[in-house]
Amino acid sequence: MTPLTLVQATEPRSELQVRDVTCMEEWDSLVAGLGGHLRQGWAWGELGGRPVHRRAITEAGHAVAAISLTEIRLPAVPYTVLYGSRGPVIGPRTRRTWSAMLETIRDVARARRAIFVRLSPGEKEADPHFVERLGEHAGIALDAQWTVWNAPRVVMTLAIRGTEAEVKRAMRESTRLSLTKAVKAGVGIARDSSAEAIARFHGLLVGTGKRRGYPVRRLEHFQALGREYLDRGDGVVVLASYQGRDIAGALGTRFGRSAYVLYSAIDAEFRALRAGIGVHWDLIKWAREHGCERMDWGGAVTRYPPSTQDAGYGIYDFKRGFGCEISLVAPYFDLVLKPRLYRAVRLLEQRGGLLMALRARFN
Repeated sequence: MTPLTLVQATEPRSELQVRDVTCMEEWDSLVAGLGGHLRQGWAWGELGGRPVHRRAITEAGHAVAAISLTEIRLPAVPYTVLYGSRGPVIGPRTRRTWSAMLETIRDVARARRAIFVRLSPGEKEADPHFVERLGEHAGIALDAQWTVWNAPRVVMTLAIRGTEAEVKRAMRESTRLSLTKAVKAGVGIARDSSAEAIARFHGLLVGTGKRRGYPVRRLEHFQALGREYLDRGDGVVVLASYQGRDIAGALGTRFGRSAYVLYSAIDAEFRALRAGIGVHWDLIKWAREHGCERMDWGGAVTRYPPSTQDAGYGIYDFKRGFGCEISLVAPYFDLVLKPRLYRAVRLLEQRGGLLMALRARFN
């Protein structure tokens, strides 16, 4: 693409080049080098089978920003929605870089006839750069702490640096004392990356979803996760079995120096064995063995701040037992190109909670 030159009076003149990136290794190295999230990595974009548009911005040969935008084609109309999950990824946060990034996003959106672009940055809410810069470029900040289809804003993370003893010291005492309870009771905990393990885990997850009332993706999605992550050694399934029956499991991946708990499930009949703690501890050990220093546990499944009245408080409390910290990341931002159509889509989105509850019935 043609070099893009943007000048600010308070900053030295600099040439920023915007280009497509079509090589997986190059893209992942670039995003990881900028501290980007798994959801901005190459493999994540390939999971849904949708078109993905990846743009990098460089300055003097060095990457300073990147964005991976997934294209969602709407039925019966010639328009799309673009989604940048946990994006954009910004290095030096100068106004020039921000201007180039937002102009790049809008260029892609216009070319793909997008009604709007949804961004769900992973930066903490207290970080002023994302909020201020996106606001300057007509980004609409949404009030919602969650949506049906975007990455959660209320998230939990765990530092796993240091020695194993130091990681354990961050745990709640009851969690720490339960680490070996399942094994002592005769539960087998094993790591597996095979297609059979993925299918077994999916069956366990479907049962959990029905009990808790949330939708679970089809097996094909988990098979795609296996191809993109597990087959390359970048992911693993940890399963706990008891008397020939799977009773708990977790599926995790890694990207850069971070590990990610993508899915977990437990058979409520065997909750007293504390196998859920056992599989998550083994996933932590797997992540540490692969050089990870931080673990992203996904959403807290509560509001922020959490309340004991929240439906997902038990999940939050389980994660807190491992020493996870809760935080609220930056708001969702919409860059709107077609205002009238945007209002209609937003109305449908705001009624999506009912649709999700109905979808859970058909896991």
